[in-house]
Amino acid sequence: MVGQLIRFGNLSLLYEEGFIRYIKYGNFEILRMVYFALRDSNWTTATLVRSDEKVSVTPDGFDISYVATNKAGGKDVLRWNVAITGNKQGDIEFSVEGKVLGMYNRNRAGICVLHPIRETMNKTVKVTRPDGSVYESKFPQTINPHQPFLDITRMNWQLEGYAWAVLEFEGDTFETEDQRNWSDTSFKTYSTPLTTPYPVMLKPGDLINQKVKLKLVGIEGLPTATTKFIEVTIDESRRTVFPSIGAEFPGMDLSSHKDVGLLTDLGFEHIRIEVNFGSDSWKDRLRAGLTEAQSISANPFVFLVFGNEAIKDWDQFVKQLDSNQVKRITKLAVSPIDRKANVDELLATILPKARSVFPHAAIGAGFRSYFTDLNRNRFDCSGIDFVTYPVTPTAHAKDSLTMIENLPAQEDAVRSAAMFAKGKKIYVGPVSLRPPFNPDATSEVQKVDDVLPSRYDVRQETALAAGWAMASIKYVAEGGAESITLFESHGMAGYFLGDDDWKHKDFLTAVKIFPVYDALITLRKLKPAKVIRSVSSQPVICSSMVVEGDGGRFLVLVNHTDVGISVKVGDKMYPVSGWETSISALTT
Repeated sequence: MVGQLIRFGNLSLLYEEGFIRYIKYGNFEILRMVYFALRDSNWTTATLVRSDEKVSVTPDGFDISYVATNKAGGKDVLRWNVAITGNKQGDIEFSVEGKVLGMYNRNRAGICVLHPIRETMNKTVKVTRPDGSVYESKFPQTINPHQPFLDITRMNWQLEGYAWAVLEFEGDTFETEDQRNWSDTSFKTYSTPLTTPYPVMLKPGDLINQKVKLKLVGIEGLPTATTKFIEVTIDESRRTVFPSIGAEFPGMDLSSHKDVGLLTDLGFEHIRIEVNFGSDSWKDRLRAGLTEAQSISANPFVFLVFGNEAIKDWDQFVKQLDSNQVKRITKLAVSPIDRKANVDELLATILPKARSVFPHAAIGAGFRSYFTDLNRNRFDCSGIDFVTYPVTPTAHAKDSLTMIENLPAQEDAVRSAAMFAKGKKIYVGPVSLRPPFNPDATSEVQKVDDVLPSRYDVRQETALAAGWAMASIKYVAEGGAESITLFESHGMAGYFLGDDDWKHKDFLTAVKIFPVYDALITLRKLKPAKVIRSVSSQPVICSSMVVEGDGGRFLVLVNHTDVGISVKVGDKMYPVSGWETSISALTT
């Protein structure tokens, strides 16, 4: 874990890249992160450069200061003077004084606070409004589609027992959202309220001054035990079916027999083919995707994205299929291209036609952007077989720590979807390290030839991505999902580079097969049928999965760091090397 760990007795926090993370008392996490962000009209975060950084830590407290400059289009647009202070009692202040240097159309500019899910869920919170009035609520358990807390200038929430945390906000009115809607494992308290019109054009000379103060009350009653090893507990009472695993068709043909063989060996149950009728190339994409699925003996899962002429689009779609292709399509889902469209109307139009043409197929509905759209635009699920939504860990931040932090939210999303889908199956996917597109963009992002397109992540070729993928399967399975579409089948967002796949200069690998390929092959060999719930005491460092099938019971441990760890399971210790995914047989 990079950064500087600051510790005062049982209190600790991590200072990393100008922000503070993991404010803890013992092993109890109080806040996940305090940071500030400048985001444009497309919700893209502006580049940040730090200078004049000073860090002082004494036995009584710490004092951090630096100057931060946001850059956009190669120009400086905003400069912040940042001060972070704290003492051994747990009083922490994070303040920013920003001055606008250039015109910038912003959706957000200011401080954000992340609250960890595990330590806050269902806990009582008291919120003070700007007028001084107070209301009481709780951090939600199922994913709240809208902001659970509004009009915040102060919030007090229960930690454990008689211990409370107090946050005071200055410089703006704040509100809280459930970030699990975007596959983040946190609640976020931020400014400015989304009810205030945005974007707002910042002009040179504009000032943005904000401060957040944390105070801890009665924390002496919190548990202080810390151990040198990580403990994994297994809950035999909670068993779920191991999900079927498929991959997303990347829109690029596999040309060589060798490439087809590599893909066949992964044993995908399905290939998901997204057909967006707003694209001029949807017919070619459909044809190529069906060919790939057939070549590797996988079932085609066709995801149809409709515009305003659903009947016309449907008729054109059916005309592209011969009788054998119709029989081979085992999953079919529908989605409106407009995230706020009436899904019930779309289903009323398309569902009878789909049942008639594909009587043997499972038919579902969902969205192609984030879980939040499924959560906010709910529809009648009685006539369909499943609901579906995608997952990405980098909707808000792209660093590796955030990617790992966000893994547990995948289980919460499955459980929350099941609550309103009323017993229908949950199909998760596509799951990708980066969002395939920006659904919030209000203008087209200019492409730069030397810059890797945003839908690709250079970490796809690393062991970090392999471990992340195994943990993703774990959380989706423990949530009870029937199916997962994990990564693209090949290419820079897939399992290997096909001979004719495009490769950007930033992809440094000298081999065509990525570590996630070998990880999935190894997992397949276990022939898993069931997943038994397991809980890691430090999920940001280590993920665990227990699978069971005809081949026996196995423990899968993923080390999400570059240093070796020791993991205790029952009365046995398991060493796991840096970035390793280890598999061990378990006796019942």
